Amino acid sequence: MTAPTAQCPTRLQIELRKLNTEWELPFQVGVDPQNMLRCYFVVDGPADTPYEGGRYVGLIEIPSDYPFKPPSVQMCTPSGRLKTGMQICLSNSSYHPENWSPMWGLRTILIALVSFFASEEPTTGSMSATAEERRKYAASSRKYNVKRLHAVYRRVLPDAFAAD
Repeated sequence: MTAPTAQCPTRLQIELRKLNTEWELPFQVGVDPQNMLRCYFVVDGPADTPYEGGRYVGLIEIPSDYPFKPPSVQMCTPSGRLKTGMQICLSNSSYHPENWSPMWGLRTILIALVSFFASEEPTTGSMSATAEERRKYAASSRKYNVKRLHAVYRRVLPDAFAAD
C-alpha cells in the first residue's frame, strides 16, 4: 500500500466530520481503524422503492493521492440492484477518472449511489432483479449485515450495527 499524500488524511478527516455531524443524509460513513484508506458506509434504502426498510453496507477505497484521484465503490450487502464485492461504475468513481474533480468528495459519491439505487440504468456492477426480489433483499439486509459483515460492521459503523 502506498503511503497517503499529505492532503489525503486531512481531507478525509474534514469530509468525515461533516458527513457524520453537519448534514442530514441517508447514510453514515466510518473509517476502518486498521486502514484509513478504507471507508465503509451504510445506506438506508430510499423510501417508496423496493429497497425501503433495507440497510446496505458498502466500501469506498480511497486512493493514496485523494482528492486528486477518485475512489472506487463497491457494495457488501446484497440488494438486487448492485452486485457485492465488485466495483460499481459511477461517473464520479475510479471507473471514470477523466470525469473526477477534486472538488467532489465522499458526499458526492454517496448521493450519486443513493440516486442510482432508484434507477434502472445498467452499468458495470449492477444487476437485474424483480421488485419482489429486491424487497426480499431489503427485508433480510439488516440480518445479513449483522451475521455476515459482523466484524467490520461493528468495528467501523458501531451505531448502525447497534441499531440492527
